[in-house]
Amino acid sequence: MINSTGKVLEILCTGTFTTADMRRRVKILSKSFFEYVFFKDSTTIVLDSLQEYIVSKSSDSDKNILFQVLPVAVAEINVSNIERYFTKLKEEIGLLEVLPLYLPTELPETEIFKISIWCRKQISPHILLDVHIDESVVGGCAFVHDNKYYESSFRRLIVKHPDIITGIIDQYAE
Repeated sequence: MINSTGKVLEILCTGTFTTADMRRRVKILSKSFFEYVFFKDSTTIVLDSLQEYIVSKSSDSDKNILFQVLPVAVAEINVSNIERYFTKLKEEIGLLEVLPLYLPTELPETEIFKISIWCRKQISPHILLDVHIDESVVGGCAFVHDNKYYESSFRRLIVKHPDIITGIIDQYAE
């Protein structure tokens, strides 16, 4: 799974749980390097300057991961390989397994973390969640794995067991 971008991809995968977070973090990382190298016309990449850029462009959760990545990235990236490196990093990220996850509402980052940890234990250690909001999965969630759709929602329960639902409604009607 981890190839020429080595440790940078490994750190990103360890601390990133959704495709949106991964895209955003790689964008911030690549922009920090490109802006530093091309706009400062520098032949040497300096860690402190990159950290300043990341502080100005990142949320706290992004900073935590990107600060872990930076020292390794500075060791692996130089002026002559910067474009090739980020192209390869994006290609390797594109090879990671993605699990589309449909939720009825946006969840806090802590809950996405819990779902992701479960998925990484059960499915793949570097899987990324591709979170979508779908109000039709109220009372549960849905996901796609190996091209098969799985749904655990109140709506599905009603369709699968209408007698249970009508029994509950009958109890309230009495």
